[in-house]
Amino acid sequence: MPIFPTWYDENTSPTISDKILVAKSWTNKTEYSELWNLPFPAMQADTFQYKTFVTVGSTNADYSTIQEAIDALTSGGVIYILDGTHALPTGGLLLKYNYTYLVWNWEGKCILTFDGSVTTTAIKWNVTTLRQCGLSWVNITQTNPTVQGTAIDMSDIALSVIKNVQINDAWLALKLNDTANNTFYNDFRRVMAFGCTRGIEFNGSNVANENRFYSCRIANKSGGDYGLYMAKGQGNKFYACDFEPAATTGNTGVYITSANSYSNLFDGCWIEGNNVGVLIDSSVTYNWFKSCTITSNTTNFTNNGKYTSIESQIWPDQVTLINPLSVVDKWNASSVAASIINNTSFAHVSSKLVAYELLNGSDTSKVLEIKNAGSWNSISVMQGASEVMSVSPAWKLIAMDKIWVWTTTTGKKVTIDEWTAAANFNGWITLSQNSAGNAGTAGLDISLLNSTANITSQFRGARTAVSAYVGTEINSISRDWFRIQTGSVTAAEVFRIGNDWKITVNATNTAAWTTGNQTINKTSGTVNIAAAWTTVTVTNSLVTTSSLVFATLRTNDATATIKNVVPASWSFTINLWAAATWEVSIWFFVIN
Repeated sequence: MPIFPTWYDENTSPTISDKILVAKSWTNKTEYSELWNLPFPAMQADTFQYKTFVTVGSTNADYSTIQEAIDALTSGGVIYILDGTHALPTGGLLLKYNYTYLVWNWEGKCILTFDGSVTTTAIKWNVTTLRQCGLSWVNITQTNPTVQGTAIDMSDIALSVIKNVQINDAWLALKLNDTANNTFYNDFRRVMAFGCTRGIEFNGSNVANENRFYSCRIANKSGGDYGLYMAKGQGNKFYACDFEPAATTGNTGVYITSANSYSNLFDGCWIEGNNVGVLIDSSVTYNWFKSCTITSNTTNFTNNGKYTSIESQIWPDQVTLINPLSVVDKWNASSVAASIINNTSFAHVSSKLVAYELLNGSDTSKVLEIKNAGSWNSISVMQGASEVMSVSPAWKLIAMDKIWVWTTTTGKKVTIDEWTAAANFNGWITLSQNSAGNAGTAGLDISLLNSTANITSQFRGARTAVSAYVGTEINSISRDWFRIQTGSVTAAEVFRIGNDWKITVNATNTAAWTTGNQTINKTSGTVNIAAAWTTVTVTNSLVTTSSLVFATLRTNDATATIKNVVPASWSFTINLWAAATWEVSIWFFVIN
């Protein structure tokens, strides 16, 4: 590969001592050179005059320093410098005129050195309105053991290009601090910063905008602060850039702060190995991370800003979204506004596809709020193509089949409460027994209705007509209306109201010709008094001295009538006025 461009005058041969070629005074400043991919003017020999192989520092040199060559190009020009190590002066290199380009041998063997303790900035511009300048194919190295100084200060420069530049061991690699509304439309291609404390900075009094970075790499030293520090930047774009420090200690890959940093794009960037991969402060808005890989940072992504668009791979998925993440459909689209889909070839077994957590136990805010200003359901739960549950605009929770309430805690219950006394609640809860014999059959309906005309509560299986009720209705079509059992569903029946209007209680009826005292530990039963007897005692564990025991004769005897029933502890005695003529049967009923 030749050292100089193809338009070089090949009739002139360089000598070993030659250092610089200066091209100047061209007339066409609008065309581009494909060779350099820089906004160079037309590189045609007939459109400019140039001085070839101008020596620097020799006895017969045209210019004694690189800075003198720069100063001589009052109308701009291109300065080519051969390989070697060039120690910069205390003031660094100062570009003064538009259309000034510093180009070193594109083999990349030219090194500029500076001591950051005495040279605060290696390359800078002396006015705030320069445009269309450039720098390419150079290594800029800060030599002081203490990392310090700024390598390139592009503040208040516009429409310029920095390409194929490596920066080593400076405190700040690249500064773009706008103070004169003139830091815009600059291109940075393959700018590499190694061992610096801070990579790129936007922190002027004005907003620097529409600067573009292509395939740049920022590899801060251990203990650095920011790969990118953006406090005043709008519409800047980073394509395929790498923010990966030597160690995580102290480093944040991308830090965006203040309301003056907005609408910046990060496309295809790699952000890895930082303490914090991406940190966005609360006043920041409308930044976009597209097709990036953000991985293996202690904290990958913390977004305190608003309207941040994240379309990137973040692994593992440590994304903190403190301020609301808003998805707004403003195009009347028929598709969903936001969609979270598990469409992989494997199942997410026992994991959460989407989780909302409120980790602050003292916080009284809402964890999740769903609104629909339209006429359709606020919530619709689908299983396949079938809706299984919905919340309608009328505040109705509708389950298409079943609602399961499961608790293993003793004493827990389900409460359905009417918030407004004047409002009507009309619905039912169905409790089903799922057994081999009664799978899917309705065992109990509970209806809660409240208005002047309707019942307060209702227990029913089904009814065909609706009318006004007061109190409690128990209604069934083909089964018992009401049944009480103790112990289990197979235990003895205590009480029943059948659909045939019959009332049944648990009882023991003493057989005929069995007379005398009996033990019957039930609410009801019968006993027999033999002829010529006037009393019978029933031992009954339900009875106390305060019990009410009712008794009546079941047979028509000539002399027997009941005088009284006397309760005692665990028993009661039935007395007749006169001795029975024949055996008589007596029924009793106990109420406590």
